[in-house]
Amino acid sequence: MGDEAEVSIRSCEGCTACCYTHAVGEIQKWEFSTCASCNETGCGIYASRPRACGSYFCAWAVNDIGNDDERPDKVGVVCNTLFTRFTADDPPSILMLEAWPGALDEGPAQALLARILADGTSVRTGTRDGSPRWKYHVLKQTMETFGQMLEENNLKVVWHDI
Repeated sequence: MGDEAEVSIRSCEGCTACCYTHAVGEIQKWEFSTCASCNETGCGIYASRPRACGSYFCAWAVNDIGNDDERPDKVGVVCNTLFTRFTADDPPSILMLEAWPGALDEGPAQALLARILADGTSVRTGTRDGSPRWKYHVLKQTMETFGQMLEENNLKVVWHDI
């Protein structure tokens, strides 16, 4: 045996949340839109699905986020672990995409978001209710540290009124 970490993959059978949240260039499918091949039971072209779909696993499927009963189609959000960092010491953050309009305002998604934030992990959320909206969530206690990190690395937060 090698030194490779074993990854446990949960079954996503019946869940089609990422079929809505994610863009798939191979079939010209935009994010936050229903895939033409998606049906009530799953993917209608599963055997010949695009490579992007076959190689994708959400953070729930790879056991990074959520309990067994918090599958994306149950809580209304698809989570991805992001390894984009401001500094080498930053932990990964989570991208949480709304699987249906308003899901992020509902109890199950709010509970999951609160638990992730309580662990000190930042969360970026994406919603679509007419137009995409993106938010960056951090605990209030971490804002001072966040501000120090920005200053130390000569980074700025730029606010825009649109």
